[in-house]
Amino acid sequence: MPKKVFFCIGTHDMSDLRINVVRSHKLTHDNHGGYFSPFIWESAAKAGDDGIKKMIDAQIQDSSASVVLIGTNTYDQRWVKYEIFRSMRKGNKLLGIHINGIEGRDGRGKSLGPNPFSYLGFMYSADGTEIIPHEYRDEIWVPFSDMPPYKIKEVPEQHRNKIITLTKIAKTYNWVVDKGALNFPQWIS
Repeated sequence: MPKKVFFCIGTHDMSDLRINVVRSHKLTHDNHGGYFSPFIWESAAKAGDDGIKKMIDAQIQDSSASVVLIGTNTYDQRWVKYEIFRSMRKGNKLLGIHINGIEGRDGRGKSLGPNPFSYLGFMYSADGTEIIPHEYRDEIWVPFSDMPPYKIKEVPEQHRNKIITLTKIAKTYNWVVDKGALNFPQWIS
């Protein structure tokens, strides 16, 4: 049975046709979870940050894999960061796909954007019973304010009090180079 996919898409990338190449893959053709049109964003935003979080949480709750479509500035998008950490907390399979190599309207690709997993990480608490989400800002790791620490089963002492970047737990692919049209089903399995 195919997984239900949540797509994490930066607001700056929503108008980019490149996201549709991945979103319209036959595996997810009828499942466009995680993609919210500007109208839906505006509607949720009227309820403030809590409205946006509720919208995102509802879609992630109904998914089993979260795919970050990595464009030029995806790594620095507040709500993409929230989607990533929320997906991680739920236990979704988490991966990234660089989309800038896909030809755009002009028939050309663009330079790849930075990997958001390099700028996000987590730390196990001193007692080993919580995960504390972090982001890399201004050359230091700081707690991610939109996602509070959450409880987990206790981890061994040697894993506590150090940042683990999400590159350690989430793979990243290039849609063009890694033949996404062919390999996407294996990536999310």
